[in-house]
Amino acid sequence: MKRTLATLTVSTLLIGTFLLGGSHAQSDAERPALKAKKTRCTAESFAGTYAYYGNGTVVQPPVPQIPAGPFTTVGMLTINADGTFAYKGTRSFNGFIDPAAQGSGTFTVNSDCTATGIDNIGTPYNIVFADGGNEIYFMFSVPGLVITAVGKRV
Repeated sequence: MKRTLATLTVSTLLIGTFLLGGSHAQSDAERPALKAKKTRCTAESFAGTYAYYGNGTVVQPPVPQIPAGPFTTVGMLTINADGTFAYKGTRSFNGFIDPAAQGSGTFTVNSDCTATGIDNIGTPYNIVFADGGNEIYFMFSVPGLVITAVGKRV
C-alpha cells in the first residue's frame, strides 16, 4: 500500500509540474522569439510566378462539358501587380485530360491577405496568401465543385 501511495504521489507531482509549466517547460528566455512577418497585403506584394497543383471533385457539373468525378490540375500561375493573373497547365476531369488548360482573370487583395478572383470564363475563387506571399491557397467558389489548390512562388 505504501509503495502504491508513493508511486501515485510521485506521478501526481510529475503530472502537476508538467501541466503547470514546471522544470520541463521552456522559460521565456529559452523560447525562440516568434517573428511576425509583416507583409503588405497588396496585389503588388504578391506579383510573381507560382507553381500550383489542385484537386477535388466535381459533384454537380456547372456546365454539360465538364463530367462529374475526380478533378486534378497542375501548372504555372502568373500574378501581376495590376490585379490580373494568367495560368497555364494541365487538368483532368474524371480522367479526361486537358493538356492545354489556360486562362486569365482579375483579383482583389484585402488587407488581411485574403483575396477574391474571377477568371475569364466566370469561375470565382477565394484566395489566401501565406508565408509572406510565398504560398497561395485557393478554392473554386462554384456550387457543385469541391476543389482546392496550392501554389508556391518559384
